[in-house]
Amino acid sequence: MYPHVLFGNIPLGKADTITIYFDPTVKKTFKNTILSSLKQYNYKIESENDLSTFNHEMSKAFPSYKPPDLVFKDAVEFREVFPSYQQN
Repeated sequence: MYPHVLFGNIPLGKADTITIYFDPTVKKTFKNTILSSLKQYNYKIESENDLSTFNHEMSKAFPSYKPPDLVFKDAVEFREVFPSYQQN
């Protein structure tokens, strides 16, 4: 039912490995921030791919189904605000 390839000739389940080297003096919080951001980006790409595949399969199963023409964005946006210390 489903193809056993992800994109072109890349077999499903044979994802690439990314090796990230950190300087030993890098703070753990910085390392965790970088890894967390990369994982979050990866999850976003995987979710978009899953939704695209779902819409494609729905279109094949139900010819009258038209996928929504929506641009998906983050459900929550974060904004950083830093206090300003003003001296009078």
